[in-house]
Amino acid sequence: MHKCLSINEIFCVVCEHLSSSGPSAESGALVALAATCRDFKEPALDVLWAELDHLGPLIMALPEDWWEMEWDLDDEGDEERLLIIRRPLGRKQWDRIRYYSARVQSLEHNDRVQHKFFERISSSAFTSLSFPPHPSSLFPNLVRLQWKDTREEVYSFLRVMLGPSLRELHMDLPLIDNPSSSKVARSFLHSIGTLCPSLRILCINGPHDHPDYEDAVSDLVLSLGQLTELRCGFLNLVAFSHLNSLQSLSILSVIASRGQDYSALPEFSVFSDMLELSLRTFGSLEDLMPLLQRFPRHPPFSMFCARRCTVAEARRFLAYLVNVSNSERSGITIDVQGGDMDWHGQHLFLSFRDIQPLSKFKNLEILVVAAGVPISLDDGDVMAIASYWPRLRVLNLCGLTGCGGLSRVTLKGLLALLKYCQYLHFLWIAFDPRPREGLSRGRPGGGVINGLAMLDVGDSPIDDPTAVAMVLSDVCPRIERLGGWSETTWGYDAAHVEEQRAKWKEVESLLAAYTAIRKQERLWARMEVKGKLANNV
Repeated sequence: MHKCLSINEIFCVVCEHLSSSGPSAESGALVALAATCRDFKEPALDVLWAELDHLGPLIMALPEDWWEMEWDLDDEGDEERLLIIRRPLGRKQWDRIRYYSARVQSLEHNDRVQHKFFERISSSAFTSLSFPPHPSSLFPNLVRLQWKDTREEVYSFLRVMLGPSLRELHMDLPLIDNPSSSKVARSFLHSIGTLCPSLRILCINGPHDHPDYEDAVSDLVLSLGQLTELRCGFLNLVAFSHLNSLQSLSILSVIASRGQDYSALPEFSVFSDMLELSLRTFGSLEDLMPLLQRFPRHPPFSMFCARRCTVAEARRFLAYLVNVSNSERSGITIDVQGGDMDWHGQHLFLSFRDIQPLSKFKNLEILVVAAGVPISLDDGDVMAIASYWPRLRVLNLCGLTGCGGLSRVTLKGLLALLKYCQYLHFLWIAFDPRPREGLSRGRPGGGVINGLAMLDVGDSPIDDPTAVAMVLSDVCPRIERLGGWSETTWGYDAAHVEEQRAKWKEVESLLAAYTAIRKQERLWARMEVKGKLANNV
């Protein structure tokens, strides 16, 4: 071998190049390098073990007589295959595990594992891995960890797994009705700040509506001074005051508690430089206001989620956003799971007049007004939306519940929206495709092709799936998913809902076929033109 190839940096470049060739090519070529060339062995192993989808490979790196598959019953009584460690690990086995674990930089582990030989790693295996003979971290170079396993036995293992190298942690918390697991999880939360003092990104998912978790997560946040991103549940006032001192924080997602007196907090001066803010509540949309008012300046992207909302609350919330927000917003999301069901009557729905003041934000790329209440729009309103925000990538004006039959948007209005918002990728809108007068038979969109990938039509009525599919296949040939009538809550008859849902499913199935036909026809047309030009020459 040439002397220049003995330079370690060149080995690393070759291995990294192989790793970018795709999953199948990567493992085969790198394994071959590690097995056949002594000089390439270490760099190849570093790349092979840099990212793990689960802990199975680490256990299976032990000699085969130390592990096996075992059948057991899961919580629902179904059979599952477990990966188990057969007997206690000795020093040689620990050295072998550390030989590979020291190379891992990113690990994602779920309770259920996608592997051809087993579905789950046994709890006893985690217990066996929880007592290494070395006092230092078992994964000394781990930078990112995503952990979605909440069994009681895993937390002892996590304590020996984490170390000062960790910068990003995503983890789930067990349900509070599992007292043994939740108690151990809360104890583990208190130790994270000591184990990982340089943590930058912390995302905690789970049952946030319990005061014990609120205290544990708040104490954890207080121990971290370099956070750039925090996503969690409830925080107490002391934790919020600590966050206000962090110059590094740019992304914050928390749940607002109705039991906290946020008026006792000063205005969040540091948060004026944030990039993303997400506030959630288990109550009404207006329950977010006391905490939201602590932010003198809103970041470019904001998300507000609630369980319920009335039309009056939605109007007040929209008006507040317009009055206090800066004009540099790039995204607004209002997502309410359930709205005011008693909306029948005058003015008990949102109109374009309620949304129009948002035109103050000229650079919106994401606009979601799924407030759980009906929105009444027509073609003129949709064209105005297209003129206000031509850069939109995500637009949601009906959520999954639809507009209660109040939408007067037709196919013409939809086509105009797709024509002027060329960057739209995801769209939720209720419209009436039944009036089709004035649309061209050959090219109903006038030759405009939009890159839309997902369309949800809410409670849009439909009569002829074939005609609608013909129009959409011409304008939106890249649609990958089309949905509708999935969570309608406006009192429609069940049989009618099923009928409409089936017709939109038919549209979705026809889209792919019609799009392929149109593509072939255009290819033939181009070939015909080229042939005529060649004959003229």
